[in-house]
Amino acid sequence: MPANVRHGLKKQERIMYMTRVLVRSTVILGSVVSLVAVALLGGMEATVSAADTTPGIQQTATLTKREKQQLVENGVTQYEAGNKAAAQKMLEQAVAIYPENYMAPYFLGMIYLENDRITDTIAQWQNYVSMAPQSKESTKIRKYLSLMLRREAKAQAKLALAYEDSLKAGTVSGHTIAVTSYRNLGTAQFDTLGKGMAAMLITDLSQIPDLQVIERVKIQVLMDEMELGATELIDSQSASRMGRLLKAGHITTGSLTDLEQKNLQIASLVMDTQQKQIVGMPEAKGALADFFELEKRIACGILESLSRDCGQMPEAFNKIHTKSMPALIAYSEGLDAMDHERYDVARNKFQQALDADPDFELAEEALLSTPLTMMLGLTSAEMAAGASASGLPAAASGAAVVGGTGIGTTTAIITGAVAAGGAAALIAGGGGGSDGDGGGPTAPDISGDWRGTWNDGGGGGLITLNLTQNGPTVGGSVSIVGSDCLSTGDVSGDVTGDQVRLTISGAEQARFSAVYSESSLHGTIEYTTGECQTATVSLNLTGGATIEW
Repeated sequence: MPANVRHGLKKQERIMYMTRVLVRSTVILGSVVSLVAVALLGGMEATVSAADTTPGIQQTATLTKREKQQLVENGVTQYEAGNKAAAQKMLEQAVAIYPENYMAPYFLGMIYLENDRITDTIAQWQNYVSMAPQSKESTKIRKYLSLMLRREAKAQAKLALAYEDSLKAGTVSGHTIAVTSYRNLGTAQFDTLGKGMAAMLITDLSQIPDLQVIERVKIQVLMDEMELGATELIDSQSASRMGRLLKAGHITTGSLTDLEQKNLQIASLVMDTQQKQIVGMPEAKGALADFFELEKRIACGILESLSRDCGQMPEAFNKIHTKSMPALIAYSEGLDAMDHERYDVARNKFQQALDADPDFELAEEALLSTPLTMMLGLTSAEMAAGASASGLPAAASGAAVVGGTGIGTTTAIITGAVAAGGAAALIAGGGGGSDGDGGGPTAPDISGDWRGTWNDGGGGGLITLNLTQNGPTVGGSVSIVGSDCLSTGDVSGDVTGDQVRLTISGAEQARFSAVYSESSLHGTIEYTTGECQTATVSLNLTGGATIEW
């Protein structure tokens, strides 16, 4: 701006001018920006004109931490005031220069969703969930993300097929791989096991920094659109077509066979989709009970087919997902139900997987991300309304960084199912100050109302826990509907480490034992007196309601 013009502006006009520069600039690291960011906190609620032609800032300088926080806070304030255009521009800048702040992508995703920009919403909210996995907003939007990812995958598949002839082979990346479901050639109980096997392989291969792995939902949706079965992928022509449509340089698929129901054989192949050549055929055979080791051998074989050294992989690559075959079967059945949008069935199956193995993280993640059936058919506007912001106030949003401001969770999980109750603030290091220093780990707060169902294998009913807590000491009451052993009682106990141990005292006595991980509680009730002595009851939730705190 010329000096004679700049000096002729009033103070208010100067601030307005600098605000326009800030929100329109693609480079906001100028020394002038430091002053602008401070000015933004002065209560300015200017709406920036899209037709403004003010030039961007060319100088570069680093904003202070407080100035970055102010930029986020002002963007959130503009959003809450209804000035969405101004908020979007400020939050886009904040995401670029303050990537450790998780509230900027949350609110930016809200704005994108309100404008039906699904792809952009997915990117921002995936970033948010990765940084604040236990926040109450994450609890909500995981389910919306699943809906959006599926819809986006369908749209992309239809578009790719419609313009298939114009797709060029040059767009295919040699560092991208698609893992399709493995076909079952054995007994019927393993019909869906290939989906669980593929999901574990996708997770393993995703640990490799320079390898891009196509999301499972995109592969499955495209196969559905093509009406393509797993056996057809063995054909080089169809594999090449899939690679071109997915822009994947390699595809791997295979088969599972349980030999005499005691041993398991996994045969796979890795194909170069551009050369239409098989570059590897990893195989593994062993005891059915050792399926988890066989899966790792296949994962290593795939990497070796891509000229990588399996011995040089990150530690996360070698993590065993589960050693429980019943857990893997239930998880695989849940994935199949998800693929057919039978979400209630999927949630129950993922719950069964967690009952069999409470430490099965893939099943826990799937359960948390599975939508409710009532969510089918929601529009973008309805999803935005359902995920409306209810988190940190604008004044605190700037300090919301990974490892900093604590986030209270709003759901708890009994044996892996989302329960309608329990303020389970299970985040280690939460409750930090505004400077993002973070506090030390604290005992989880499990106080509140917990509602779910119980099942002993032959019958079931409803159960409600009302818990109070003082430090590690827990008290309260329990109500059990449908049980011949116990209907009501008092509870007392404590939280020690990751263990919750309660004694239930009523007409009969029982022990409640649970292990929590992140925001999950997995537990059982064991009766210790009366006719039901030694009987064990599993706790499950079939509703999946979320409550606000």
